[in-house]
Amino acid sequence: FGVGQLLAEGIRAHCGLGCPVNNSAAVSLFIQSSKLSYPPAHVYIARTFSTGIGNPCNKSATINHIMRAIRSGLFDLAAHSNDDVFAWWAVGWLHDNGLGVPMDDDEAMRWYQKGAALNDPDCLMFVGWMYAKPQNANFECLKKSADALIAATAQGHVEAEFNLGTMYLQGTGVEADPNVAVQHIRNAAEKGFVEAQLGLSQAYAEGLGVEQNDAEAVRWCLMSANQGLLNAEFSLGMHYQNGIGVPGDRLQAMKWFVRAAKQEDREAMSHVAALYAEDGVERNEMECVRWLDLAAKEGDTSARVALLFLCLY
Repeated sequence: FGVGQLLAEGIRAHCGLGCPVNNSAAVSLFIQSSKLSYPPAHVYIARTFSTGIGNPCNKSATINHIMRAIRSGLFDLAAHSNDDVFAWWAVGWLHDNGLGVPMDDDEAMRWYQKGAALNDPDCLMFVGWMYAKPQNANFECLKKSADALIAATAQGHVEAEFNLGTMYLQGTGVEADPNVAVQHIRNAAEKGFVEAQLGLSQAYAEGLGVEQNDAEAVRWCLMSANQGLLNAEFSLGMHYQNGIGVPGDRLQAMKWFVRAAKQEDREAMSHVAALYAEDGVERNEMECVRWLDLAAKEGDTSARVALLFLCLY
């Protein structure tokens, strides 16, 4: 494989384009491509660290790969290429997220649309994402969002199909239809897309488009959590803490909250601290304070208040 082909194969595995999702294979291919000095590969790696899909959430690793992409000439490559959709997507994603450059939705859309014009499914998916942003919440933009997601879904893009499912669930850009929504979400979940697995879990938990079933909610949540999705890990911890769909088990709740907390989630950190302060697990005031301090440093106001209370009393 050439460097572009390596990255293309990684994107196929990451996005489920004509194959089941395989995030470990995708990350391996992204790394191989980055070692061959292809700047966009670093941005795709950063995407995995930013979303927690394929790698644990890690802010410093995200920034590290963004800066490596920029230093190795990403912007020049994108500006002088007539068909490098990977470079165009990468520059768009930086502007979209304000990473390495100022956040600029217009610039992000401009670069995404260049790739979408060549029918690139990932760029189409992100065009759909841009049109659905709150500031674009009008019928015309939401219809354009749905059209872009439909085009990406037709090529097998699992995240696009999941997002299309949520649009059918909410009735944005398309007529609301919970049954169609859940079918799209299920399709993406069965192909291995972790956010869709969590979405299907939530549909079962709330009875949206399916018969309410807490056990099924836990089953799909566990699939997602086992692949390292932060929100799924936290959600599974809540299932065990509250005994919903599974017997209540504070040790299991602690296990999943800790996993989420290690991905820099401040709410999970506070839950770990709270469990160390209770009798359901081994009480440990020092660990309670340590996790509260970590949560406070991540900006959790309630953790700061709890720390102040402990200091006073």
